[in-house]
Amino acid sequence: MAIPFQVPPTWKHLCLTLQTFLIFLAPLRKRVSSAWVILPLWSAYLLADWVAVFAIGLISSNQINFTIPTKQSNLLAFWAPFLLVHLGGPDTITAFSLEDNELWLRHLLGLVFQCLCALYVFIQSLPKNNFWLATIFMFLAGIIKYAERTRSLYHASMESFRNSMLVEPEPGPNNIKLMDEFNLKQKANIPTQLVTSENGMKPKQTTIEEYNQTAKEAFRVVEVELNFIYESLYTKVPFLSFISTVVTLILFYLTNKEMINKFEVGLTYALLWGAITLDIMAFIMFLYSDWTTVALNTWDHPPRFIELLKKCFICKMNRFVKDSERSPNQPLLVHLKKLMHKRWSEYAPQYNLLHNCLHQRSKHWDKFITHLGLRKIFNILDYVTTKPFNGDLRNFIFEQLKMKSQMADDLEAAEEIYAAKGECILQMNNWYETFSSCIVDVDYDESLLIWHVATDICYNTDNEKKDNNIAKLLSDYMLYLLVVKPGMMPAAAGFGQTRFWDTCAEFKKFFREANIIPKKRMPFLRIWKKGQHSDDNLTKRACEDILSVYNKVKSITVKGGRKSILLDASILAKELEKEDRK
Repeated sequence: MAIPFQVPPTWKHLCLTLQTFLIFLAPLRKRVSSAWVILPLWSAYLLADWVAVFAIGLISSNQINFTIPTKQSNLLAFWAPFLLVHLGGPDTITAFSLEDNELWLRHLLGLVFQCLCALYVFIQSLPKNNFWLATIFMFLAGIIKYAERTRSLYHASMESFRNSMLVEPEPGPNNIKLMDEFNLKQKANIPTQLVTSENGMKPKQTTIEEYNQTAKEAFRVVEVELNFIYESLYTKVPFLSFISTVVTLILFYLTNKEMINKFEVGLTYALLWGAITLDIMAFIMFLYSDWTTVALNTWDHPPRFIELLKKCFICKMNRFVKDSERSPNQPLLVHLKKLMHKRWSEYAPQYNLLHNCLHQRSKHWDKFITHLGLRKIFNILDYVTTKPFNGDLRNFIFEQLKMKSQMADDLEAAEEIYAAKGECILQMNNWYETFSSCIVDVDYDESLLIWHVATDICYNTDNEKKDNNIAKLLSDYMLYLLVVKPGMMPAAAGFGQTRFWDTCAEFKKFFREANIIPKKRMPFLRIWKKGQHSDDNLTKRACEDILSVYNKVKSITVKGGRKSILLDASILAKELEKEDRK
């Protein structure tokens, strides 16, 4: 049975809708940290390619049903290369993750295969295809767009980045020739002296203080640099496909369209104008980007045309130092304008072990989502929260970096500081003997868990929490990296995840035996109550119960030769309280 001709326009309209959604909302990835924004973007990113590939297959299937070429089959042949443009994707998002860039070869094969499919549909419509010239230009636009995306993925892959850092081989000085000349002059009794340098040329070390920047300025520099990296890895620059699409629109307008349904003609116009509009919007976004700002400000004596562009698109260098923070009484419109100029969310994601253990999911529900491979996604929705990256935290980090920079006199000292897990702070405050067993004598991930729980205990049992806010925020952020982004913590990769879930099981068992958490739990409510942490009394009671297991004898082993994080954290919290009283 023939597939109705009305089906392909529906899929084509869905393609355009997904492209529009992505081109306008994809930049929010770096400005908003909410999972409820990221998940729809991820779904649209995956669905856009699938719909375009399905539509090409559907068009080729319909083409087979037309034994004799008709006006309708000619229009189908025109739509087939149009879908290549959508497979090229919007310029604002070429990849959703770094792993997508590694699939550039798969996209290259997809480019070849989909082009062959579109070419097959086009050949089937010949020789009586009135739209053949418009189809060729549409085909050209689709190939350019798809090739742009494949090229962007390749240049953002790790292999390409490694190759870009390689320089021309440098053989160095010709030491053999030098020694031959030295030996010849010695044999000829010519006074000769060979001078060698033991130290060689040492690179000049630059410290943070030499830049004479404030904390806000230093973080703004890092923010701009990371934005450049983000745009290099996940976006692409608009190219020549726009010109080809405009030519296609003109040719389609000039072609005789009698005997074709007016709805289909109107839909084709809508698709062409939609593609042109999206390309124009992508180009305008590119003109407002940091890359354009830097390019336009590199001229020593810019021509009038460049000056006009700088004024029209506000491409001034002071955009890199403007503050985007929202004041309490700021109008919503001004806030939205600043949101579009933000380069990151300015929030720090948080993951708390005690919150995880005190708000458990139903055992059956947890098993169900685990079997579906959705446990990590639900863990993010249920347990990950965000807190503003405030000025106090920024200043604290900057001061710590300045202090470490002063200590790094040479490369060896810098490497030693980089590899340290906190020994320097302990030695500076004469705490090494007291706390070294929780840092030096344990693995990195184990040390992180012990200090995380101890920080939580001290924070929730302290009546004046103001001074502990920074420690609490950093502690929860470090655990977020360990649990959700382990790839960013190579030192804790591997066994860190296993140790975390073993520790959660230990705490859950302890809380159940202490009747702190109910044995029956609701499976679905946690998603909708995300951000509403357990009440302070419950958390405080849990921390007090953990402190009650304190024992002056250090825990040796638990099941399987594994140390007890609960006991070690309890001991560490007690020691921290003693130091605080001094």
